[in-house]
Amino acid sequence: MAKKYTIMFVPFNEGKILRFNISRVKIFIGSVFFLFLMLFTFLSLFSDLSFFQLKETHLSIKDTIRIFEKRIYKNAENYVNIKKNLENFILSYNPNFYQKFNIKNQEDFVENIDSFIDFLSDFSVFYEKTDRFFQTIPSIFPVLGGGKVTSPFGSRLDPFTLTLAFHPGIDIPKFPGTPIRSTADGKVLYADFSPSYGFYVMIEHAYGFTTTYAHMLNMPVVQRGDEIAQGKIIGYVGTSGRSIGYHLHYEIRNSDKLIDPVDFLFLKKRDF
Repeated sequence: MAKKYTIMFVPFNEGKILRFNISRVKIFIGSVFFLFLMLFTFLSLFSDLSFFQLKETHLSIKDTIRIFEKRIYKNAENYVNIKKNLENFILSYNPNFYQKFNIKNQEDFVENIDSFIDFLSDFSVFYEKTDRFFQTIPSIFPVLGGGKVTSPFGSRLDPFTLTLAFHPGIDIPKFPGTPIRSTADGKVLYADFSPSYGFYVMIEHAYGFTTTYAHMLNMPVVQRGDEIAQGKIIGYVGTSGRSIGYHLHYEIRNSDKLIDPVDFLFLKKRDF
């Protein structure tokens, strides 16, 4: 005979006690039904949650797409501007670029981008070599802060004798103590004092060039034999030696032949 269980409901106040007799089989069936009901409820809630999460993800993706579209349009505008700027840049250095590479229109220009890259590469190499070359010869202003030439190279009125005489360099007046710098890479040949030059420096450069910097304030800050770079401070403006007023006397020679320094003051971009 199957076992049965009694479930009793007893009221707190006076009343009839309710009794239910239930078999073990019915308890098992009821428990299974309850578990299925709980599982169904949980899955329903999870499905609703997943739906809202997917909806939020969808909206986020749409926002991302809108941002991406805006960037595409912006990049397209930038591409047009950059292409135009590059074209202007190329034509400013090589007006016959299109003819040289047999480019008939702008579409061909894009298709021949390899030619464009080769051109830029050649230009870059040329620029680097040119920059390096100008670093090895006199090509910058010899005093910091710039200045002007008050006494030119060649024939001039000698300030001591008041007669015409040859001036082997140029004079650049500056305040006493203004830094003087080497106008090219080189090696110091002399850093000394003479009655005419006063305190001076002579530097040997590549390609047969030498430069002289005279009438310094005191003994130069470099020594004979020093290897120095372009722009290196070598002394300070003074008025030592055969001089009237504070200034730098600057000379350039090539293979021991004097040449006008004015032609070499601004070979490189100004970097006062």
